[in-house]
Amino acid sequence: MFFKKNMTDLSLARDFLTFNLPKQIQNTLSLESLALAPTEYLNIALRRRLADIVYTVKQKKDNHRSLIFIHIEQQSLPERLMPLRMIELMISILKLAAELNFNQNKHTLPIVVPMILSNYHKVYPYTTRFLDLFAPDGQQWMLQFLTQNLPMVDLATIPDNQIKKHIRASLMEWALKNVKQSNLKEALDNSIEMLKDLMAHQHINEAQARHYFETLVYFLADNVTNIPTPSEIDELIATAQSKLPTQTGENMTTLREHLYQQGIDEGISQGISQGISQGISQGISQGVNQGRLLEIRRMADVLLNQGLSKELISKTTGLTAAELEQIKKQTNETPM
Repeated sequence: MFFKKNMTDLSLARDFLTFNLPKQIQNTLSLESLALAPTEYLNIALRRRLADIVYTVKQKKDNHRSLIFIHIEQQSLPERLMPLRMIELMISILKLAAELNFNQNKHTLPIVVPMILSNYHKVYPYTTRFLDLFAPDGQQWMLQFLTQNLPMVDLATIPDNQIKKHIRASLMEWALKNVKQSNLKEALDNSIEMLKDLMAHQHINEAQARHYFETLVYFLADNVTNIPTPSEIDELIATAQSKLPTQTGENMTTLREHLYQQGIDEGISQGISQGISQGISQGISQGVNQGRLLEIRRMADVLLNQGLSKELISKTTGLTAAELEQIKKQTNETPM
């Protein structure tokens, strides 16, 4: 606290920086503009160590705001991983600056200048160079990551026929790239053919195919844009089950349940926002068709839970109040 009380005196802080900042950095800054950073930045330091302080200062050339981070080490024993901790603090300040002040499309991030003040009773024994924490070969990798483009897999630039050669990763990559641009039938047809090809070349066995297909089903259920009708879903289920091993194709029933529930949810949303809309009536009629009692119970339960009156639900669905009571009772008694 002795350090912090002194360094909040901006006149004292300017003298400290004048005599201790590296000259090549000091020459670019206007220390007359030195100010304590906003409270949010001080809180970042406070959460980590009481003897941290953060200033803002203008650059001489273009009056952009820079951040100077000054850290004091008051422990009797020095810390070998100090550079890593300083990097962590710098990143925290940059993240906060990005959240509060900067639009990534229009502005660059501010500069953060870290400093360490050691009052250890001997010469500080450890390096303060971040790269020195790594083995020589690791330093080359880290330097590349810090100064060059990060490795990136941009699926939009990879043709589908090339993606399909990526063996076990091909199905995931294809789905991530194409699911939002494809209809459900196209997505399933491509996925089924890719799974069959992987099994044919013995890259995966049936158990692995079931696992990959199950994760795909949940992904499709969450991301498909055009929700098929129940009859269309049933047709797709039959196709998948005819082309895939039995236990694998059975996972299609999960997709059917998810998609049908999405249709119900979409109908409810439209009905509430537009008065009782065609979306709700379609959702109900599709549930009533072919005796889908489970879907009717779910629909009624959702509408009741949304706070809609029984009269409104009755008007929308064509069901009587007594029928609604019976459906509600069955819903409560039946495990969902």
